[in-house]
Amino acid sequence: MQLIGMDLGSTSIKAGVLDTVTKRVTLETRRPFPGPLVNLPRGHFEVSARAVCVAVDDVLDGLLAAAPDAEAIILCSQMHSMVLTNATGLELSNILTWQDQRAGLQDEGRAPLIQELKRTLGVDRLLALGNDVWAARPVAMLVWLAQHNQLPPNALFCSLPDFVGRHWCGGAELATDRTHAAASGMYDILANTWHHDALAALGLDKLRLPMVVDERAVIGQVRRAGRTLDLLAPVSDQQCALLGAGLAMGELSINVSTGSQVAMMHAAPITGGFQTRPYFAGRWLATQIHLPAGRALNALVQLLSQLAEAEGHQLRDQWSTIERMTRMTPASDIAIDLSFFAGALGDHGQIGNLREDNLTIGHVFRSAFAQMAQNYYRAALALDPSASWKGVVLSGGLARQSSVLQQEIASQFECPVRMPEGAEDALTGILSLFQ
Repeated sequence: MQLIGMDLGSTSIKAGVLDTVTKRVTLETRRPFPGPLVNLPRGHFEVSARAVCVAVDDVLDGLLAAAPDAEAIILCSQMHSMVLTNATGLELSNILTWQDQRAGLQDEGRAPLIQELKRTLGVDRLLALGNDVWAARPVAMLVWLAQHNQLPPNALFCSLPDFVGRHWCGGAELATDRTHAAASGMYDILANTWHHDALAALGLDKLRLPMVVDERAVIGQVRRAGRTLDLLAPVSDQQCALLGAGLAMGELSINVSTGSQVAMMHAAPITGGFQTRPYFAGRWLATQIHLPAGRALNALVQLLSQLAEAEGHQLRDQWSTIERMTRMTPASDIAIDLSFFAGALGDHGQIGNLREDNLTIGHVFRSAFAQMAQNYYRAALALDPSASWKGVVLSGGLARQSSVLQQEIASQFECPVRMPEGAEDALTGILSLFQ
């Protein structure tokens, strides 16, 4: 069977034709994910729902024309993004992404909303929700909307791929999968149902929620360009990337892209001071998330590019130049904290121990990569204090493109480190669901 797989990432929309017989991904294509709306209040990060529809339609139409034998479509998507719709599928909000931090800001002298939310939920509910309630979660955004009288009555909660699926299926109400339900911060991962008690405690009991189904379930029909294709239940990007990377029991996963996660797979759910997420085939992930990665490094790149660009010089290949200059710097004593954005390690970064002789691009990025590796090791010990992992599997675009980062991770962990074959872990992961 041939499938069209599409990964709705934070930076780009990647897609291809997946052949379950030859086990190959072909006709790969990508286009930028629409950028955020401008002139929003501090902490807000919203994307036009219409702009996303136009973008995914363009990608889908190109693949439909090139793949006449494709029988189904499956979406993989950035986790924690949400859209509100009415009963007919019309959007009632923009897309609020995982980069939205409004629930973590202080509002009119009060403590940040996320702190109040966690106190209301309490320890037991938080663990049942996977200990995965952060400012950048749909549950926190929804409470913020309700408190600011911006939550429409009888609105239906949709994850990003749920909304795209409704768009393609003529507005029909669709089901979602466990990985996206759990990513909302509203799903009881232990009882395998929406956590209605937590929703009532937060004043969200009137919110309409989709039915939750297993992966690979057919949830709708897409009629487009004179063809009818099955729409399969969507899957979240972290789980899909790890499946594509071939994560095995006993291995430690380090996924490095816009953000970073460290994870280990288990046969049963375990809870603690980390996040617990459903995986595939009845397995589970214990994971540490929101570790600084590509987004923080991009902030450094933007800073270092400002003078040239302000004088009209467009830098063509910053990352290759950074990689070359960093390889020429075998070590650095710069002290750096990449927490330029709110995450697991704080929300205030810094660069210290600077001198004239080490104030170079090579030193700055060598120290940044070294700190990332140290962060990953500390996160790994929080998951497994005995450090019993047998090896590390690296995935994500940033890990793939930087040999220096790979070297720093291998040096920090002192165990076998492997990089999966293939350029797109998420599309490979989707294909792996059908093997």
